[in-house]
Amino acid sequence: KQLPRDCQCLFFSATFPPEVVRFADKLVYNPDKILIEAGPDSLVLEIIKQLWVDTQSYDGGKLQFLADIYSLLTIGQSIVFVGTKRDSDIVHRPLSANG
Repeated sequence: KQLPRDCQCLFFSATFPPEVVRFADKLVYNPDKILIEAGPDSLVLEIIKQLWVDTQSYDGGKLQFLADIYSLLTIGQSIVFVGTKRDSDIVHRPLSANG
């Protein structure tokens, strides 16, 4: 109710549970939606490199792994999926501080 009707809201996620879609529908007036429901294998472009690593046994955990891999690779852009906004803040601060 407090947002202007012409504000732009963007939601990005690897998954959108139905309750999140309902929340977004309430929040945004007349939204344009782009939801991709295909399997993950059909969404991978040849030019995009993906990496999945089990960091449970990595010294320093997930955050240290990210710092280490970014220090080794030249990456122009990347997306790191996390569970919550709080998690995104926890990841963002130290990585941004280290460039």
